[in-house]
Amino acid sequence: MPGWFKLTARVREKEAFLLWLAESGTRGVWEVDDRTLVAYALSPFPPPPESLVESFTQEEEAGEDWERKWREGFTTVWAAGDIAVRPPWKEATGAPFDLVIYPAFAFGTGHHPTTVLCLRMIRKYLREGMAFLDVGT
Repeated sequence: MPGWFKLTARVREKEAFLLWLAESGTRGVWEVDDRTLVAYALSPFPPPPESLVESFTQEEEAGEDWERKWREGFTTVWAAGDIAVRPPWKEATGAPFDLVIYPAFAFGTGHHPTTVLCLRMIRKYLREGMAFLDVGT
């Protein structure tokens, strides 16, 4: 798993240093305080100009399997008592209604209250032979 390079700097000129970071391939910056910045990149940073920093350290951090960690965060959600909403990598629950949805950025976890409310209404009002459309506006 590829890692990250972390640069911690005590800066003299914050705005100029932020510009230097942007030009150096920074993927993210954390402002610890007014003069201490922590930046991350996929490759080592070049040494920063002395005019911009009082001091700095650079270290390599091990990479993590973020997709695995992301998947671990999803649990089965129960709606209307007998509807289980789960991602495909979770085992079936044996619920009468087992709704399998692959979570995406916009929807699909079952954790949002509107999803649970929609499922409750479907369970309450939908009968065999009926159809419905969840517009999701």
